[in-house]
Amino acid sequence: MSIESLLLVGFSRDQWELVKNFGALLVVGAALAKIVGWIKPRWREWRDRRTLRKRVGAELYDLEQIRRSTQYYIRPDCQSVDPGGGEDFRLVVSVREPLFDAMDRLLQSPGQYKFVILLADSGMGKTSFLLNYYAHHWRSRRRKRFQLSLVPLNLPNSDELIKNIPEEKRHDTVLCLDALDEDRQAIQDHSKRLGSLIGLAQSFRTVIITCRTQFFPKEEEIPTETGVLKVGPVAASESRAFYLHKLYLAPFTDAQVEKYLKLRFPIWRRRRRNEARVIVAKIPDLVARPMLLAHVPDLVNLKKKIEYSFQIYEAMVAAWLEREKGFVQNSAALREFSERLAMDLFFNRASRQMERVPVAELKPLADKYGIHLEDWQLRGRSLLNRDALGNYKFAHRSVMEYLFVKGVLSKGVPEAREPWTDLMKGFLCEMIQSGNAGLDHLAGADLSGTDLRRWVGLRTVGLGEVNKRMEEPVIVPFPRRAEPDEAGLFRVDLSRANLSGANLSGLYFSRANFSGANLCRAELRRAEFSRANFSGADLRWANLSEANLSEADLNWADLREANLNAANLSGADLTSARVVREQVAKAIVDSKTLLGLLYFR
Repeated sequence: MSIESLLLVGFSRDQWELVKNFGALLVVGAALAKIVGWIKPRWREWRDRRTLRKRVGAELYDLEQIRRSTQYYIRPDCQSVDPGGGEDFRLVVSVREPLFDAMDRLLQSPGQYKFVILLADSGMGKTSFLLNYYAHHWRSRRRKRFQLSLVPLNLPNSDELIKNIPEEKRHDTVLCLDALDEDRQAIQDHSKRLGSLIGLAQSFRTVIITCRTQFFPKEEEIPTETGVLKVGPVAASESRAFYLHKLYLAPFTDAQVEKYLKLRFPIWRRRRRNEARVIVAKIPDLVARPMLLAHVPDLVNLKKKIEYSFQIYEAMVAAWLEREKGFVQNSAALREFSERLAMDLFFNRASRQMERVPVAELKPLADKYGIHLEDWQLRGRSLLNRDALGNYKFAHRSVMEYLFVKGVLSKGVPEAREPWTDLMKGFLCEMIQSGNAGLDHLAGADLSGTDLRRWVGLRTVGLGEVNKRMEEPVIVPFPRRAEPDEAGLFRVDLSRANLSGANLSGLYFSRANFSGANLCRAELRRAEFSRANFSGADLRWANLSEANLSEADLNWADLREANLNAANLSGADLTSARVVREQVAKAIVDSKTLLGLLYFR
């Protein structure tokens, strides 16, 4: 509206000037609000990092880890129901509560909540929460009522760190034990280790333990009883024993994801923010994990199609290699070293008692595999962080797990045997599903309990193509290996692999190599194993009902208590196999099968 129009409706020039000035003030006020909104979280990040650097020793958490944990931090929610129990963990219906508020309430009056275990999947921000809550606590008035102590359990001297806290201060100290799933003793026996930690920590005001949800094979295996009794009188309806209360980190909501994007991409980077929103819309279940959400900017720069979580890690590694080209021209050598180191860290964690490597071992490892990089390149230009004791570890454990799987698929599994983590199995199955990996380099891998049917990309083969005896089509899980190679063989090598309890029902493994594999209690019903090699395999209690084992090599295989009901053993070699007459009587056999069969009772 022009000034002439305003004058016609009764506005004087003085009133018009007042309107203009008021409008200008509103614009300036809005601009100031945006500037303050941009500055405030960044000032809080700086303040939190400063607090953590002063109060948390660098030997526990290095400065880079503190920076990553506090930069663009969005406070998460928590819930009492496992969000991983449903098909889409973002749609689990449960009561959510801001985690910081819940923790404030629990620590204010611990009562029954003396022992709390905070559970979440990889990349959900368990360590980031502890670090940010630690800084939050030291800024609040509650620090006068009780203190917080942080102890990472992935250090070999974690028990000593707990014991070094003075006894007289423990009654008003909250002990935070980070990463139970990375504790070497817990990996060997989680129940025994939890009992040991609770015994060490029972005199503290409250004990908070963080752990990956999938570290426990079943929900029921997460202990609830601590064995610690309350001192003094208790109410008639109250238990005298303390319980281990479970709390789950909730995945980010759409509002929390949007809050992060606004923080990460300010108003003057609106175009990048919109590009990030497009990526988020495509993979909402992945970016609900803060670890992966933090790398959306890398995906914006790469502009690649993302369908699986392993692709995000690949984008992270690719972006890192691109950034380091100015210092390391041979990107392939740097990647080769990273994969070799990931495998070395995982397979030798028992001997080192940690997933870290001393600086003196970096160069010899590179030389061992003919990787020609300078010592400073291995230390300063890799995906590693250094602690105060001179040990090196990957910036995040999930990065190590991704590089481990990539290394195994290209180089094979060494003689060292370590059970794979749930995330490693997830990476593997996603790669198979996407067609970027086969199973021809997994000899000796420990994949116990893996349900390959759940993950692999499946396609069906007509009845006439494989096995007319079966009522349903055979499922072929591996598109890249669905056709035979030049020698006419399906190159699936799972020799010496640990597949105990794994589910391979209905899958296609014709001519595959399972020699020496552990398939104890595996579900193999109606699977295609024609001409497969099971020599020396452990098939005790395996369910092989209606499986096709025609012309399979079962020489010296242990089939005791295996279910062979309606299994096709025509032409199979059962020489020296450990199997009883009653089992074979339920299978489909021919004279060739019976000719070389020895019975063991």
